Amino acid sequence: MNDSLKSNEDYLYSDYIVAYIDVMGQKDLLRQLSLPANDQEYKQTFEILKNTAGIVLGLRHAFDKFFHFLNEPTDLFKNASPGEQSILSKMKRSILLKRSFSDSFVFATPILRDYDFCTTINGLYAMIMAVSMITLISLSKKHSIRGGIALGPCLSFGQEEIYGGGLERAYTLESKYADYPRILIDERVIELCDEIIAIDPKSIFSRFAAQYARNSKLFVKSDLDGKYILDYLHDDIKLLYSDLDKIEIDILYNGAAEFVNESIINFKDNKKLLNRYLKLKDYFQTKGY
Repeated sequence: MNDSLKSNEDYLYSDYIVAYIDVMGQKDLLRQLSLPANDQEYKQTFEILKNTAGIVLGLRHAFDKFFHFLNEPTDLFKNASPGEQSILSKMKRSILLKRSFSDSFVFATPILRDYDFCTTINGLYAMIMAVSMITLISLSKKHSIRGGIALGPCLSFGQEEIYGGGLERAYTLESKYADYPRILIDERVIELCDEIIAIDPKSIFSRFAAQYARNSKLFVKSDLDGKYILDYLHDDIKLLYSDLDKIEIDILYNGAAEFVNESIINFKDNKKLLNRYLKLKDYFQTKGY
C-alpha cells in the first residue's frame, strides 16, 4: 500500500478511500425534459429543474455545515497548552476532498502513514459521519441515496478532483452492486481499519488511530446478502446530530422510516422497485424502525 502522496507537477498520487454517493430518481425526472415550446412548457420545465436542484443544493449545504462543525476547535483544544495543542493538531489532522456534480457527490481521503495513520483514519471517520448524516436527511426528505465506499490508487488534481481506481471501484459498487438504497463498503476499507488497530500501541498517535478505526468499524454491518454496508442508523449517529444542530432526532428518523413505508405502498405494482424498498425496510426493522 502506498505510504505517501507522490507529486508530479500538478498531480498528486496516493491510495485513496473514496465515497461515491448518488441521489436516486433525479435522472429519471431530468430525462423527461425537452426543449420547451411555449410558456406553459417553460414553467413546467423550470419547476422540475428547481425541485430536482433543490434537494441537491440542500444536501450540499448540509455537507458544508457538517464539515464546518468538524473543523471547529473543541474546548479541550482551546484549554490546552501550546505543546498539547501541537500534539492534538497532529492527532486530529485530516484531508478530505469534496466534489459534487449534478446529483452525485464524491469524497476522498489519502492513505498516509504519518502519525500512525491518524490523518487517514480521521478522514475516513469524517467521511462515514458525513455520508451517514446525509443519507438519513435525504431519506427524511423523501429522496433515496445509494453509494459505495472503496479503496484504490488515484491521482488528485485541480480543485479537490480525483481520478483513478478508487473512484471507479466506489462508482461500480454504487451502480452495479448496491441494488437498493444503501451504501456498500469495500472489504479493503475494513482490512485497512484492522491494520491500523493492530499497530503496536507504543505511541499516543497509534492508540488514537486505533480507537478511531474501531469507531469507524462500528458503522459497518453485514447485510442479509453478506455485503458490508454503512450502518447509518447506528445509535452513535444520534449523538452527532444532537451536537451539530439540535435536530429533533426522532422526527428525522421517523420521517425516513415513513418514506420507506410510503415507497412500499407506492410501488406495490412495480416488482423491481417494491423489492428494493422491502430490502430497505428490512434494514430499518433491524434497527427498531
